Amino acid sequence: MDLYSLGLGFGLRPREFWDMTFMEFAAFARGETDRDRRKWEHTSSVMALFANANRDPKRRPQPFTPEDFSPYSENETQVGHELTQEQQDQIAQWRVNPSSM
Repeated sequence: MDLYSLGLGFGLRPREFWDMTFMEFAAFARGETDRDRRKWEHTSSVMALFANANRDPKRRPQPFTPEDFSPYSENETQVGHELTQEQQDQIAQWRVNPSSM
């Protein structure tokens, strides 16, 4: 998926997307992802509660946890790659708006 499609998927209007720098868009995308993660924390807690209320303790002695239902739980164990200051400076100089050329 390209960045433009991702931005539109986040609800940005085309002009809003093109007016952002890459670093602004990266911060916006991280905020949207964090917001989605918080929503999933709530949803997966409700799902675990429901599953545990209907769980047969003989067939499944261990109770369900919210992590069993969260799409983000398996990503938590992966180590992220941090950008160096030089890489961040290079990216900050990018301008992808074709109409600005």
